[in-house]
Amino acid sequence: YTVYRKADGDTKWTNLGKTTGTTFTDPNVVVGTTYWYTVRAVKDGAFIGGYDKVGVSATAIPVGPTAPVLIGAEATSAGIVATWEAFPDADRYTVYRKADGDTKWTNLGKTTGTTFTDPNVVVGTTYWYTVRAVKDGAFIGGYDKVGVSATAIPVGPTAPVLIGAEATGTGIVFSWEAFPDADRYTVYRKTADTKWVNVGKAYDTSFTDPNVVAGTTYWYTVRAVKDGAFIGGYDKAGVSATAIPIVPTGPVMIDVQATATGILAEWEAFPDADRYTVYRKADGDTKWTNLGKAYDTSYTDTTGEAGTTYWYTVRAVKDGSFIGTYDKVGVSATFPG
Repeated sequence: YTVYRKADGDTKWTNLGKTTGTTFTDPNVVVGTTYWYTVRAVKDGAFIGGYDKVGVSATAIPVGPTAPVLIGAEATSAGIVATWEAFPDADRYTVYRKADGDTKWTNLGKTTGTTFTDPNVVVGTTYWYTVRAVKDGAFIGGYDKVGVSATAIPVGPTAPVLIGAEATGTGIVFSWEAFPDADRYTVYRKTADTKWVNVGKAYDTSFTDPNVVAGTTYWYTVRAVKDGAFIGGYDKAGVSATAIPIVPTGPVMIDVQATATGILAEWEAFPDADRYTVYRKADGDTKWTNLGKAYDTSYTDTTGEAGTTYWYTVRAVKDGSFIGTYDKVGVSATFPG
């Protein structure tokens, strides 16, 4: 059959084309315009019979896509991400891929969204993607036979890779591998009975959590941050360690008090120390003054001025060298007299 069309008001028919069936779809229409159609039968290349000179008419409505419209394909460190526009009435989509040079499409899987990440790619290979819309288990519409393409780049982790957590005398030390482009990390912790809680920031790939209770198991995970925003995901399982007793990093000051002879400072013994050096500063001073040595865990200062408030701290010594840290704040008392 040869199909003809004329717009409302035209006097002549225009030949639209041929068909071997008894239906014809005309996609080249202007919304709101009324078109008239008629047809002539053909046999052996010649018209047979006449045609309906009036024809039948319809007014064009907006023409929608006959297949999902592909937006593009992008190579990322997680794989190649293909995206497309939603197709009317679709409840899911089937995604297809072919490598550059292939002639057949391979079914990659299903998705209910309008994006699909293909992680199974070979670096340097160009892949083409297309998609078919599905409703109630059946394809609706066609598909873009050309597809969209991208060339695969190295696939990296989608979240920081956790190395482990270790209980130490200073707390639990949590570590992970560097994540591409991160300028810092946010660290999270939970116990068996709690949800993830933000416990701080890290600017390298480890974090020491000193705020733990001996015997309690803690899980840790981390999120990468760039320019103030999270990048990538996070390991939802995390890594765990059970806390052991915290060992002080320096002598712990117990008390400082005024006595009849001066000010008595006392502290806890520090592991392996063979003596201690005692320091004092007056209220408002910025530098510590070395008062002398002590061979046990107390020292009496008899050299202060009556009515003056002093702060005291102490450093542990072994074999003539300092070991550990010291209390930078110290403990204070007012000199008697």
